[in-house]
Amino acid sequence: MPNSNVYSGKEFALYVSHDVAADPGVGNFNTNTGSQWSRIDIDSVSFPAFNPTQEFEMRSGRGRVASIDTMFTSDKGVVRELSIAGRLTADVYKIFMENALGESTDEEYGDIDIAYNHSPATVSNGDEITSGDYHQTLSFYLEAPIDTSEQGFQLAGCVVTAFAVTSDMGTAAGRFNFSATVQTGFDIAQGETSGWDAPSINSTSFFLSDMEQMQIEDNTGGEIFTAEDDTDVLLPLVNSFGWNIESPSKMLGMTDNAGSSEPQVIARQIPELNISWSANIKYDDASAALINEYRETDHSLTLRLSDDLDGSTFNQDVSGATFGVISKFTKLQGAEFSGDDVASINLTGKCAASGTNTDVVSFQIQEYVEP
Repeated sequence: MPNSNVYSGKEFALYVSHDVAADPGVGNFNTNTGSQWSRIDIDSVSFPAFNPTQEFEMRSGRGRVASIDTMFTSDKGVVRELSIAGRLTADVYKIFMENALGESTDEEYGDIDIAYNHSPATVSNGDEITSGDYHQTLSFYLEAPIDTSEQGFQLAGCVVTAFAVTSDMGTAAGRFNFSATVQTGFDIAQGETSGWDAPSINSTSFFLSDMEQMQIEDNTGGEIFTAEDDTDVLLPLVNSFGWNIESPSKMLGMTDNAGSSEPQVIARQIPELNISWSANIKYDDASAALINEYRETDHSLTLRLSDDLDGSTFNQDVSGATFGVISKFTKLQGAEFSGDDVASINLTGKCAASGTNTDVVSFQIQEYVEP
């Protein structure tokens, strides 16, 4: 008779932390029983993709059917992958942003700045990890609903290779959601953390409706927004907004650890850290200028969006700012008219460097407290 137990895909829970805060740290699953972990508010999570190397083709021999004796399967040197989507909460925001960008949050200003000459440090197997620092490697624990210790999955040495944040005023009051891809070159273990004290989901979410007015500024001084009081600056009505971080990694080398193959080095952001943003804004006699602007080869824009901006400088370094982005040099990749009931423009832009001694993009990660 078949097993009568039935489980829903919604019964699985996913938790994240950095690898064990120790030396060695990188590649070692965090065995802390709960205080260093955060629960992810997931819409969906895939089981880890193990991606073993497999050779099932017919070899030379008798007959024309492949022999099971000649088939080959190995986990050595492969990259495992986990796909995640859910609601963006304050703790998950900090963890995933630090890891995707390869930078720690500035504890004084509460932000991460990506400089014009940004180059993340290479991560080596066994590097020391400090508690509360997520820019190196992460641990994930996928908790299964089956009441045995063998069915959960433990992932260590993970890096975020893609992270997207999205919001739409027509959905869930403009709540920001996220999707992410995580990879590891380390073996995935099955089991559970002894004495596990599962944390609750963080209650702090972010909403587009809580953001201060978005600002788009023409960096070339071309005064293109002629219908605005300040013709260099557009204050658009925003229907949706989000950004995307592509942070590809390479697992390099191979070292044996108790029979398992592990990378010696994790090279981050190879060949580049690609940061872009997208928005849908109302079409009007001021924003219409953007439709031609993106075709200008020597023009760039500054984008600012935050939950607390200084009214005169639109700088997010003000007391109380907790969430936002400033892209100081954006090249528009697209500005397309959308003929909906209310006409709008779909914008996409890539964050780029310009000159020296300046930041390409700044993300507000946690509250800025004015000195």
